[in-house]
Amino acid sequence: MRGETSMPTMTLDDEMPQRARFHGRQDYYDDIGFTLIAESEGCDILMGEFFYIFQGGPSRPRSQWLGDGVANNSLQIIVPSERRNGGLYDNDFSRTGMSIPQYYAHDELKITRETDRVIWSLGDVRYVCRPPVWELKGRHGEAEYDLTFRQLPHPVVWSYGTFESAEKTGIGAGYCYLSCEGTLRVAGKTYPIRNGRGVHERLAHSESSVLDMAVVPRKHDTGEGGGFCIQGLGSDPLIWMMGRPDDPMAFLSVQGRQIDYLPALGKGSVRYTTTERWFDPRSGLYMPSRWHVRCDSPEGTLDLEIRGHGRGYYPWEMKRGYQIMLWILATANGEFQYPDGHVTLIRDELVLHEDVKNIVVHTETMNGPDRSEERRVRKE
Repeated sequence: MRGETSMPTMTLDDEMPQRARFHGRQDYYDDIGFTLIAESEGCDILMGEFFYIFQGGPSRPRSQWLGDGVANNSLQIIVPSERRNGGLYDNDFSRTGMSIPQYYAHDELKITRETDRVIWSLGDVRYVCRPPVWELKGRHGEAEYDLTFRQLPHPVVWSYGTFESAEKTGIGAGYCYLSCEGTLRVAGKTYPIRNGRGVHERLAHSESSVLDMAVVPRKHDTGEGGGFCIQGLGSDPLIWMMGRPDDPMAFLSVQGRQIDYLPALGKGSVRYTTTERWFDPRSGLYMPSRWHVRCDSPEGTLDLEIRGHGRGYYPWEMKRGYQIMLWILATANGEFQYPDGHVTLIRDELVLHEDVKNIVVHTETMNGPDRSEERRVRKE
């Protein structure tokens, strides 16, 4: 416990790269970054800004990553607020950094640890991590950042376990719920950010069956996608959902208390259903655009309708496949019901819905995907 909140927060060790956890394995991924959902100048805003460390390339056959380097992934979706509940449309958006020719060399990423902070610098962008406060400064692509994030009075959600446990499980992932103040400037227009909401993400993994396209079940080679994420942080309850469509998880913060819905572990139930799709004329994708979500447990029930009104996407280029990450700015409407029957209504809350689309996954044959190479690589 330290700093501006009494809630558990990340340590400086958590804010450092986690390569040493994986004991020399070739496959390695580490990310740090921020999402932001806000309203400003008559617009709804969804921003993602991340550094991704990829250890891959042809010299590391056990790695799933096609590229070897560090990406600065920047995405901004900005649509008129009057579009809420109107469905998806062909909005413009800004993205850069995720194509392999845009990667930085590993030695271009500078990480400095001081007494009370860790600073990550890449190109003209700087993350200052002094939990429970973080700063995002600099310029990348069309975006200029001068943002300060502060942890909301909610503990870190270690949805895939801590970094200490990652030494055994192969994956660790922590998420801090944040408020945000400052300015975001995109394509020459300045958006003052007041009372924005977001997440600070730290994720590292190596040879993890959770996030390795080489070992996910065959059904995830379909157009349904390999995973999803929902963030809704504008009111109580705070909503964090993630997982695969057939194995969803939900982490709610209700009046400062965390409720976990983990069906695979026998804790509650989660129903996640796509109820509407939209044909995107720009990408040619028939993408999900509307969902129904229901989470049930003795500790309370969440029931939501979510409808998108702005979209963006970026690629993941991998050795055994190609992914598109769909980011959809949406509104959520519904309710949370407490065990005593009391109901909290949720009305037009801005949320992020992220969908992982596996476009091309494995070597294809007339007998289906050929996984023999992936199995061989994993066993070597």
